[in-house]
Amino acid sequence: MIRMRSLATVALGALLLASGPAAAQQQTGGTGGIPGKVAIFNGLNKVTARISRIVAPIDQPVEFGSLVITVRYCESAPPEQAPEARVFLEVQQTTASAPTERIFDGWMFASSPGLNALDNPIYDIWPISCVDKAPEPSDEGSAKPAG
Repeated sequence: MIRMRSLATVALGALLLASGPAAAQQQTGGTGGIPGKVAIFNGLNKVTARISRIVAPIDQPVEFGSLVITVRYCESAPPEQAPEARVFLEVQQTTASAPTERIFDGWMFASSPGLNALDNPIYDIWPISCVDKAPEPSDEGSAKPAG
């Protein structure tokens, strides 16, 4: 009986995490992480081989080349755990010849960037950290806010 109850709890947790960040937090009380207000990514342009730092505040679209990245939730692991950043985001691609298309919607993890990677022939992005305040802007290689 105890084994069935624990399996049901695991199944419920997996279902809630798959349904999105808000539902998982409301139902399970979060994952024990520290929520942040800004997600930091590295972005690679595979054509030019340039890596850029992307600073993406929650719910504010940020452009990186033809991609528009919108972070919906981010959190970091508590200090007593191994370093980790978890980010739930949406990525859309804009082109002049086609309408905007959503090409990614889901979780990314800093410790496992290949686990749920963006599949794009030109760009790669991967989370680095989740912080409360955006770092000071550098003059080179950063993404700009959309709009």
